[in-house]
Amino acid sequence: MLHAGAVSHPETGASVVYVAAGGTGKTTLSRRLGRTLGYLTDETVGIEEAGTILPYPKPLSVRRPSGLGPKDEVSPDSLGLLPAPPRPHAARVVLLDRQPDSIRPQVDELTFMDALFALTEQTSSLPRLRSPLHRLGSLIDTCGPVLRLRYAEAADIEHQLSQLVGGAE
Repeated sequence: MLHAGAVSHPETGASVVYVAAGGTGKTTLSRRLGRTLGYLTDETVGIEEAGTILPYPKPLSVRRPSGLGPKDEVSPDSLGLLPAPPRPHAARVVLLDRQPDSIRPQVDELTFMDALFALTEQTSSLPRLRSPLHRLGSLIDTCGPVLRLRYAEAADIEHQLSQLVGGAE
C-alpha cells in the first residue's frame, strides 16, 4: 500500500503510480489524467507481489472553487473519468515533489537506495508483509528506475506522466 494515485493505459493496463505526501496534487493529477487514462485511485495504491494493482476508484475529495470550507466528495463518473481497465499493473513509479516556486518540471532518476527510502516513507503496510523491503525492492526493480518529478502545478506534468504508460501524445 502506497500513499499514491494511479492511472492506467485503457488498453494495455500499464499504470503509472505517483507517490507523494498529502497536499501535493495527487487528486488534481488523477482528475486530469483520468480523462484519457483509466482512473485507479487518488489516495492509496495497493500493489500485489506480481505488480498487479488493485483498483480503488473512490470518490475524489475536490476543493471548492472558493477554496474555503470542506472538500466535496465527487464520484469518478460525474468527473468524466475512465474506468480502470482489466488487470492494471505497475509500469512506472514516480515520486512527486511539488514545489510551487518551480519554474519548470525537473525529472531525476533516483538511485535504488534513495527510491527505497523515499517509498518506505509513503507506505502503510510494510510491517505486515513477509520480507517487506525485498518486496518493495522488487517493485523498484520491475518498474525502475523510480523517477522524482519536481513541479509547480499538475498541468505542468500531465503530459509527462501520460507518456510514461504510452498515453496520448
